[in-house]
Amino acid sequence: MIKQASSWAATAIVLALTLGGAKRGEAAPITISGPTSFTINWSMPDVDVDGHDLLASGLFTVNGLSSSELDLTVQLTNDTTTDGDTFKENVLSVGWNASPEITSLSTGASGFAGSVFTDFTLNTNFPSFQGINLCAWAGNNCAGGPVNDGLFGDGSSDTFRLLLGGDFGDTPSVTLDTFAIKFQGDAGSFQLEGNGNGQVPEPTSLLLLGVALALSAHTFRPWAR
Repeated sequence: MIKQASSWAATAIVLALTLGGAKRGEAAPITISGPTSFTINWSMPDVDVDGHDLLASGLFTVNGLSSSELDLTVQLTNDTTTDGDTFKENVLSVGWNASPEITSLSTGASGFAGSVFTDFTLNTNFPSFQGINLCAWAGNNCAGGPVNDGLFGDGSSDTFRLLLGGDFGDTPSVTLDTFAIKFQGDAGSFQLEGNGNGQVPEPTSLLLLGVALALSAHTFRPWAR
């Protein structure tokens, strides 16, 4: 029994380390070296007593990348249900960090700006995230504003295109991360970090999980008598 208890304890410790080391609700950094696209998802369950969930997604399309400019189109969709207009949680702002840092931005040609997200700021404060390299906002600023200025739910979308300047190197490359979004409405104000499609567990977490499974197998192996 002592041997079995020790095995269980070791397994529990390793599993705890595995879960503690894994990043939850965070998008893996996205490294861009040319035209591509990727999706970032945001979600938070049960934000009120009625069990409403916050849901949104962003489709990021890289139209081009040079040593000095990133041409990026973003389509944001708020999939939060309004329950027949009885519940409202609108998206007021979205932002992300970049490395190398974005140093200038333009909405380019006419029609590039969205109908909801019409203002953009570099190196500003994003609630709960402190500094953010780029923020697109629909209210008074990146921190929020009137709820009805934001992107409504039930699958409403808004698309904007940005020409982002920076020193992206002779072999152009830029990494985007910390995809932040702000919801605001009936249940309150919520700031979330997105979870990108195609994210894989960190190598350390995979190793720890393997050790945990091996210990579990050893625990349940019939003992010779």
